Amino acid sequence: MDGLAIAASLVEIRRAAEGGLVRTVHEPRPGFFLFGVYGAGNCTLLVCPREAAIRFTSLSFRNPERPSSFVMQVRKHVRGARIRTIRQSGWERTVFMDVVHSEGGERHEATLVAELTGLRGNLLLIEGGIVIGSLRRDPRNPIGQSYTPVTAQEKEDPRSVSVETLAGILSLDGTARALAGNLHGVGRQTAEDLLTLASGSCSGAPSPARVAEALRTLLAHVEDPKPHFDADLGRATFYALPGQAISTASFGEALDRSARERVADDAVGEDRTVRDRILQAIARGTRTARSLRQWLDAAENAAVLRRRADFLMLHAVDLGRGTTAVAGKDLVRDEWLSFPVSPRMNAIENAQNLYKKARKLDRGRPTVAARLRRIEADLVRLQAALQDLESGRGVDAATEELVARRSSQKASPAPSSPREFDVDGYTVLVGRSAAQNDELTRRARPSDLWLHVRDASGSHVIVCRKDQSETPAHVVLEAARLAARYSKADRRGKVAVVCTEARHVRKPRGGAPGLAIVTNESTLTVELEETQ
Repeated sequence: MDGLAIAASLVEIRRAAEGGLVRTVHEPRPGFFLFGVYGAGNCTLLVCPREAAIRFTSLSFRNPERPSSFVMQVRKHVRGARIRTIRQSGWERTVFMDVVHSEGGERHEATLVAELTGLRGNLLLIEGGIVIGSLRRDPRNPIGQSYTPVTAQEKEDPRSVSVETLAGILSLDGTARALAGNLHGVGRQTAEDLLTLASGSCSGAPSPARVAEALRTLLAHVEDPKPHFDADLGRATFYALPGQAISTASFGEALDRSARERVADDAVGEDRTVRDRILQAIARGTRTARSLRQWLDAAENAAVLRRRADFLMLHAVDLGRGTTAVAGKDLVRDEWLSFPVSPRMNAIENAQNLYKKARKLDRGRPTVAARLRRIEADLVRLQAALQDLESGRGVDAATEELVARRSSQKASPAPSSPREFDVDGYTVLVGRSAAQNDELTRRARPSDLWLHVRDASGSHVIVCRKDQSETPAHVVLEAARLAARYSKADRRGKVAVVCTEARHVRKPRGGAPGLAIVTNESTLTVELEETQ
């Protein structure tokens, strides 16, 4: 969801949730939160920062037997509280939910901040302006410090952008990429729809005036959503889509339908047949092929972009900032040129931008063309398999493998649970994979103990401490043995195990899965038998 879609979803959410009571808080899978709200009827609010999603949902989910420590913290401050306001930061993908509850005659206020920014998304718990908990560790917002918002993007406000400014933006390359990169709240897919709506039945690129008109229509639907769902494309929008899209009762319902294939493993009662999976693979492949064809069409303009850049360099002295269009005769090629430019840049900056775009198009054309050929070949095989299936013939193993491969590009299966041991009343968690090691370390409380074998690969081990008191030595020793046992360390002698509090463990930026930097550590030495 981009900023406009989030704003449209919040229109529905505010009507039912503001003033309501938060009855339940669940996390059916990592980073996927459900808030049961009793307001204008019972409803369930879904918040998933890493999928940039916030909506009402009617799907059912299986909840884990053991909630995470962050969920327990959120329940403490949010469950039973009344929702005062749900607000968005401008067109940014950040949503604030302010809640208030009374305990012992005292009034307590807290804020949940959902940063719906995809892979780097986060959910933070704020009290008195101070971060007291978060879904994942973030150096921008350490626990105990004042909340620092996501840096605002320097883009044009779609509510006030002028036709002249739109002309400058479209002059960059005239594609959805330029609109998405320069308009607040407008994502790539919304930008493509915007150009489609602006083009109407006309051929060729739409004029800036028509784009401005289409943008005003979309903004009107933000405040008054007209939700639609396209089954072929698997897309949900808060505005009408051209083609076979159907209207839905709410934007949340349309988003539920769009997300159904991603949550099918968790949703109760879902049945993904072979035919369904083939249709989903065809829909994904069709969307990807369409995007690649659009890119290749734009790549044909590389030579034109260079001629325009050359012209700007020759006349750089005469053109300053604020210029929205240039026209003149190209003496080198003896032809007349007329094209818009960005008023925010001078002639040289505009020319450099055009050169850069042309180089990128030239470099990417062979790779994109090859990928398009592979996808088109896959689509032919999938269509043939669908016809065979509908004719009563089976699907061969090669097609099953192709469907699985194209499905795996969309979503990866949920990770299994970590190994869990009870050591004299203390819960000890042991990761099963590098990705799960990262997840364990992220979710550990700052005071929990973190262990790992020294100078060898192995599982991250977390000792969930009950309080700030010292953990018994025999518990730490057993956890060290587990770290050694689930590692690739040489077991024929003594094994060195690093131990520290989780607050002293961090993952380097861009580091490989499972990689961690440790400070303030101590070393334990344990001995294992070869048979263990």
